[in-house]
Amino acid sequence: MEIPVYVFTGLLDSGKTSFINDTLRQPDFRMGERIMVISCEEGDEEFETKACVYVEDEEDFNSDFINSCIKKYDPTMIMVEYNGMWQQETLYDAFVDTPGEIYQAIMTVDASTFDMYMRNMRALIIEKFKMADMIIFNRCDDSTPAATYRRSALAVNSRTQIYFERSDGKEFEMEDLLPFDVTKDVIEIEDAEYGIWFVDAQDNPKRYDGKAIQMKTQVRHSNRLPRTGIYPGRKIMTCCADDIAFYAYPCNMAKAKSDTLDPLQIKDGEWVMLLAKVHQRGEYIMLNGLRVERAKPPKEEVVNF
Repeated sequence: MEIPVYVFTGLLDSGKTSFINDTLRQPDFRMGERIMVISCEEGDEEFETKACVYVEDEEDFNSDFINSCIKKYDPTMIMVEYNGMWQQETLYDAFVDTPGEIYQAIMTVDASTFDMYMRNMRALIIEKFKMADMIIFNRCDDSTPAATYRRSALAVNSRTQIYFERSDGKEFEMEDLLPFDVTKDVIEIEDAEYGIWFVDAQDNPKRYDGKAIQMKTQVRHSNRLPRTGIYPGRKIMTCCADDIAFYAYPCNMAKAKSDTLDPLQIKDGEWVMLLAKVHQRGEYIMLNGLRVERAKPPKEEVVNF
């Protein structure tokens, strides 16, 4: 019989144990379930269940260990408090050849230390963002740049759900502040703001539908587009140098004007200042070029979200 597994991940002191205990206290959640907790960390707070096992070493967290725990406690549900420093492959490999099936991965983040960890352990944070079905930023206060944190997570995992809460557990009301003015007739995107715009347009296409946008971009061509189509975009680093990728929305240049180049003969890799109109197509957006001019490369060719 398949046993649902819920994984709680995040760095040390990010609130994983508290979140699990809050969940265990919910009567509707526990009704009729035999819940086993597997903890891969030793925190200050104990779990509110008798069926709890601890594992200290990553190499001991494997299929044999999981099966032995299931045999002992016969659970109908498993919760895993996963060590934030362990590899994600270890987690998934451990449930191979076991009745356990990972249903959901939940990541907790201490908002008060998030910037520090992103500066020093960016690759580790991004790895956990990628696997998380839900991300909870806790310990927020009035100075928390929640909109920026939300975009950072959505940049690498657009399917995840993101929530913010204060130290007292109350919901943190987030103002989605953007560094550019979306009410203007022409929305001007500065060089360093491209990543923010790209993610926000992906997440809120209706916000930009029918509006004009001006930005400096690099042009890429693709045989997947018609002759009049290009990909104007930027290189964005989500995690480290190995994760740099080109992000762009398709743009039709059939009616674009220019004083400095032929809009239909822009070279691959050339930098341009583009004025385009945004159109929503279902869940996606595309651009229609209005004007394009040759431009110098920006000071920083790679941007962050």
